[in-house]
Amino acid sequence: MQHSFVPSLGADLRVARLGAGLSQAMLAQRARLCRASIVQVEAGRGRLVTLLAMAGALGAGVGGDEWAAADGAAIGIEFAAFRRGHGLTAVEAAARAGLRIDTVAAIEAGAVGVRICAVERLAAALGFPLKLGGQCLVRPPSAQPPENTMPSKPQ
Repeated sequence: MQHSFVPSLGADLRVARLGAGLSQAMLAQRARLCRASIVQVEAGRGRLVTLLAMAGALGAGVGGDEWAAADGAAIGIEFAAFRRGHGLTAVEAAARAGLRIDTVAAIEAGAVGVRICAVERLAAALGFPLKLGGQCLVRPPSAQPPENTMPSKPQ
């Protein structure tokens, strides 16, 4: 199943880096990463741990409308609460995002080794507002989460 989302985490981090007047090498040094990791994230690839390190080095939090986090655990808690608040099981969320259930479970458990594209896909599929420094990074097709068309199952 294809989902419409804008994979912009890397692009928006690049804008933030340039706005801060930093080269990729300077950000890499500040975030204690190799330059190749910066290049990967800015190209829309890479892992959440790298994204969080870059955001932290830029003084930005990753979060939603009323929260910001610097670690995967807080992001995972918010994803799980948002999903449950909309009456969805993890299996349903995985199906909507086109992800495996273990990937959704890893995101909700706060694993930072997950790929950024998986976090973006889950956020877009759920209508979850994911932001960096107040700029929306994942732009869901509508403000409302998709309707739950499957019968509810125990979580």
